[in-house]
Amino acid sequence: MADRAHSGKSLESDDTGRLWQRLAGRRYVAWAVFFFGSLLLAPDPTGLLPIVTALGLIVLFEGVVRVLRWRGR
Repeated sequence: MADRAHSGKSLESDDTGRLWQRLAGRRYVAWAVFFFGSLLLAPDPTGLLPIVTALGLIVLFEGVVRVLRWRGR
């Protein structure tokens, strides 16, 4: 660990770079989990609330991926 600190490369930036790549690679799996999870956790007879909940979670997920990508550069 001391070698990385002296090499000028931050351990955080390496982990962040790999994390956003893993998250982006599993994007559609995460979307499906958000959608089906919201169907289970936010039951609504109209079906609108689970969709809005899933879309909100997807927007947050994509925002986190973009921030991690930006920090990883």
